Amino acid sequence: MPLNYPAGAKEIADAERSDIRAALPASNPWLTKSWINALAVGMAGRINEAYLQIRALERESIPDTATGDYLSKWGNLKGININPATQAQGYATATGTNGTAIPSGTIMASRSGNLYQSTSLATIGTQVIAIASIVRIGSTAYVTTVSPHNMASGMTPAMAGAAQAEYNITAAITVTGLNTYTYAITGAPVTPATGTITATATMASVPLISQGYGAAQSLGNGEVITFATPIVGVDQTAHVQFGEIAGGTDAEAEADYRIRVLQAYQRPFALFNSSQIEATAKMIPGVTRVFVQNATPTRGQVTIYPMRDNDVGSKIPSAEEIAAVRAAILAIKPAHIADADVIVAAPTAVPVNFVFTALSPNTTTMRAAVEEALADLFAAAEVGVNLSEPSWDAAIYNAVDLTTGQSRPTFTLTSPTPPSVNIAAGQIATLGAITWP
Repeated sequence: MPLNYPAGAKEIADAERSDIRAALPASNPWLTKSWINALAVGMAGRINEAYLQIRALERESIPDTATGDYLSKWGNLKGININPATQAQGYATATGTNGTAIPSGTIMASRSGNLYQSTSLATIGTQVIAIASIVRIGSTAYVTTVSPHNMASGMTPAMAGAAQAEYNITAAITVTGLNTYTYAITGAPVTPATGTITATATMASVPLISQGYGAAQSLGNGEVITFATPIVGVDQTAHVQFGEIAGGTDAEAEADYRIRVLQAYQRPFALFNSSQIEATAKMIPGVTRVFVQNATPTRGQVTIYPMRDNDVGSKIPSAEEIAAVRAAILAIKPAHIADADVIVAAPTAVPVNFVFTALSPNTTTMRAAVEEALADLFAAAEVGVNLSEPSWDAAIYNAVDLTTGQSRPTFTLTSPTPPSVNIAAGQIATLGAITWP
């Protein structure tokens, strides 16, 4: 039964005056400068404050509206704690003189001024990297290495061993994967390249952790990072590797924490059921969505796909982030389930490109509205679920230009093609490039 609150101090004061007049018929509690009116007004103010406190406590008495410490207490009853801000970790590739040591604890700085500390000794050495293939498309050579190359965008390895001399150059590379990179060449040599091809670089992989906390600490592939104190024999700048310096997350927002708390009450935990697995995975800072697929890939097994929608750049978890989620889930696994039957994996992104041949109104602000609408569509994508034409049409059609208030744009697309984009098991649709008319 809801409590009946007065509208404010005036309503309380009027009620007090009526009670006083009933008890003392000869009095006039409405007389502005009378002591009895002052008493009614003063008491009404204090009583109204008490009502406000009661109303606040009423809101805090249920998890739906609880805030701050009260919400935390509701979460603690279910073992759900608010996720703190975390540090970013990853590798940068340093170059310099062969044999030069980079001590543990070395401080480096990003262009934005964030500081990073190396977590172990790294020594620069000459690495000869075996090349599995080089394929030329136009003036770009696409390289695949036999094993992870640990290089970073912006480096200049020396290519050698190709029968076609045009490939054997020292040029800046753009890293596109753990085992892939590209570089520019001249001429039109035979493709694929032949010969026993290698790339040689004098470098060291430096493991780093941010000194600060939060999403702003993350650095993308190829970003430049500088030694705070120069080291003789080491180039002053290094480059972040393809795996990025990632994992830095802001402290969990109260609204997101409340969702997790409510889910714990709405979907009670049972022994290693989907609710418990999802809640446990979300205890890893940065994990926003979890897809739990029971009896996958076979009966008796479970496959879990986490996502990190609030991360800068890729929303797909890194190998280290997947390992952290798996460790947390294995900690709640019943003894009769083998570790090998608990599969935690990063879903494979399937970028979906949008090519508009018509858009009306074709303004900068409407384009921004359409892009935001498509981003919202893909934020709700699910692992293994196809993306259908009605869903992307509706997202674009319902875009609202917040600057002009205009909505319902008309448009024509040549990509993606109807009726749907097929998403296989273990894959998830992500927003690719948008080409405007």
